[in-house]
Amino acid sequence: PKIDKAQPLYLSGDELVYDQRGNAVTARGNVEIYYNNFILTADQVTYDRSANTLTAIGNVTLKEPNGNIVRAERYTLTDDFRDGFVQQLSVVARDDTRIAALRANRRDGNVTEFEQGKFTPCKSDPGSPPLWCVTATRIVHDQRAATLTYQDAFFEVFGVPVLYMPYFQHPDPSVKRKSGFLLPEYMSSTNIGFGIEVPYY
Repeated sequence: PKIDKAQPLYLSGDELVYDQRGNAVTARGNVEIYYNNFILTADQVTYDRSANTLTAIGNVTLKEPNGNIVRAERYTLTDDFRDGFVQQLSVVARDDTRIAALRANRRDGNVTEFEQGKFTPCKSDPGSPPLWCVTATRIVHDQRAATLTYQDAFFEVFGVPVLYMPYFQHPDPSVKRKSGFLLPEYMSSTNIGFGIEVPYY
């Protein structure tokens, strides 16, 4: 979403601590931040004035204007909410598709790279694997191109790997649902990959 930097940032918490030497402000306890239709809640948030970053720690939840909900234990993002780095996260999109990953990095306000990630459009009971999912060493979500790209991936059914895919790409949940298979294609002169499109359930 476009960020209106003229909009104020609202912050509330049980305690505010000003670090003049470190040029930082820390809010502790029931912290809530509202900015440009983003809502960030956490146990603690530190604003580093020198780096222009916010670091949220403990029960972090970020509700984005597009309806996505990001949950993590630690999240560092720029003070305009454009870019960020997060560890141990899960993302639930507005249509209930989900991505979980060990860590992720958002850059240019558009591209998010997930490491050791898992994507599924299927709901599942707690402790039970989804009907199907794709796990990958690296998942790249390009919001502008509306694609999810996987590297070194496995297609799993009920938690059991059934197909290995060195390269795999499909439209993200914002695109009208598609189904069908794509023919293999050369990705470069040295790497061969293939694409495949799958239906959402």
